[in-house]
Amino acid sequence: MAKGVHKVYLNARKSAVMSGVKDVLSFDAKEVYLETEQGVLLIKGDELHVNRLSLEKGEVDVDGRIDTVSYTHLTL
Repeated sequence: MAKGVHKVYLNARKSAVMSGVKDVLSFDAKEVYLETEQGVLLIKGDELHVNRLSLEKGEVDVDGRIDTVSYTHLTL
């Protein structure tokens, strides 16, 4: 099965712009879990905020102090 386009742009560990996002599974000031075209993406840090969310376009912007960006097999 072909997967859709998924991109992550990380700027100075202070902001991330993502495309190919299917859903926001959960988020708080320390962790953001996103379902993407390439699997579940976990963003960890401090003072994280989901600034822009457009599931119609599959786009999400996150800012704060980003410490970790990783893909996981976790299903919530």
